[in-house]
Amino acid sequence: MFILATLALFGTAFLASNIAALIAYITQQKSSTIIPIFGGGSLSLVLFYGPIVQIQNMWWVPLILDPGCLYLLASTIIFFIRRRRDAHGE
Repeated sequence: MFILATLALFGTAFLASNIAALIAYITQQKSSTIIPIFGGGSLSLVLFYGPIVQIQNMWWVPLILDPGCLYLLASTIIFFIRRRRDAHGE
């Protein structure tokens, strides 16, 4: 249980950092680094392996809420769409 609590704290800190970086960029045009996967990934692990059965199926929500994970997922999808389009000569 201690490991899940530590992982939840770690994930929440990274998620808050990524959201703060996104807000700073939108409001002040101030660039900063968004750290992908750590926030959403660790919170997803906590939800999946956590003791509350009712929320274990919601493991994917932190991956959508974390701007780092969402940006990485969107970039990967765009990359593969462009790669497939270029391979077919379109």
